[in-house]
Amino acid sequence: MKRGPSKVSAKDAFRTAEAWLEASEVLHTDGRAGNDRLLVFVFATMSAFQLEMYLKALLLLEDGLHTEGHNVLKLFQKLSVKTQAELTKEHAAYIARFPEVATRLKEKNISPDLLSLLRHGQDAFVVFRYAHERKKDQKSTWALTSLVMAIRDRIRKAKPEWHDILRDTEGHGPLYPARQVGNARADD
Repeated sequence: MKRGPSKVSAKDAFRTAEAWLEASEVLHTDGRAGNDRLLVFVFATMSAFQLEMYLKALLLLEDGLHTEGHNVLKLFQKLSVKTQAELTKEHAAYIARFPEVATRLKEKNISPDLLSLLRHGQDAFVVFRYAHERKKDQKSTWALTSLVMAIRDRIRKAKPEWHDILRDTEGHGPLYPARQVGNARADD
């Protein structure tokens, strides 16, 4: 896992994570509205990539270093010991609030503790992204949403000015710029 100073900014890494979170929310809303297509692999891939990008943003905020790679366990282990402990505590509180999550995991013989879940999901982005090539012994479990949200909250507290970062398109431009009422072109 390559690590070092980079031109990558924490803000851009966070913006990327937020964009993937927004996209997954759209997919999730569509599912709740009745879309019954099999989109589990897409949703899981998006979730795994969100965690990767939030971890990379937090690492950039903590020590200014960019870490390459998709392995979320290794990325987590690059965080300061203090941050790891705090996130582990937040995850344990989440499990305590939602015991049904622990029950489902235990039914699959998976411990609900954060390090176990990170081990099970460490390569989730690659596994889910290449699901069509999955080998019989290749498995991944995704139960890290609580960590995604804990890291997101931590970054937003540290950088409140990034709260609505997807509207801050300086240098990026939105894909679909807002229409100007009264100034719309004929071909719009």
